Amino acid sequence: MSNQYIPMGDHTILRITRSNGSIYDFLLDNEDVSAVRKFGSWSILTKKDRPWYIYAKSKGQLLHRLVMGNPECLVDHRNRNTLDTRKNNLREADVHLNAQNRGLRHGTNKLAGRSSGEHPGVYWDTQKSRWRVRLTEGGKRRYYGYFSDPVEAGRVANMNILRIYGSQAVSRTAICLR
Repeated sequence: MSNQYIPMGDHTILRITRSNGSIYDFLLDNEDVSAVRKFGSWSILTKKDRPWYIYAKSKGQLLHRLVMGNPECLVDHRNRNTLDTRKNNLREADVHLNAQNRGLRHGTNKLAGRSSGEHPGVYWDTQKSRWRVRLTEGGKRRYYGYFSDPVEAGRVANMNILRIYGSQAVSRTAICLR
């Protein structure tokens, strides 16, 4: 695994080439490059063949935590791109915000080509044959009703996600449409 730093004006690319030839480009703020270089060689931890985290293997340091000053809490990538480790993309988060901001999961329940996981908080209830809105608020599950229309269920989920998370919310505008 080799590391290369490529200045790009307002940011720097940390290019990591793995032994299998795959290349990953991580974005860094220029001001963080010297601190990142001090850790030597960086490696990539993948999950399902996608980059998940970048870490200094010899020190056990995660890059996004280093950039944020190693806070005690979780560090969340605002745009859900783990390759973007610039400070304007990182924020401190609790477990609920971090989970709310994860990428969409695709469930196995299908109805007319729509997955139950296409929108956070919207699930297909097989017993009632309707879409259900369920969100976690303050560590407790809250239910917001059943809907025959997945778009309406998505709107209700979005409205409540915005109410719960405010300006840090990630809502979806294209809701369960194919």
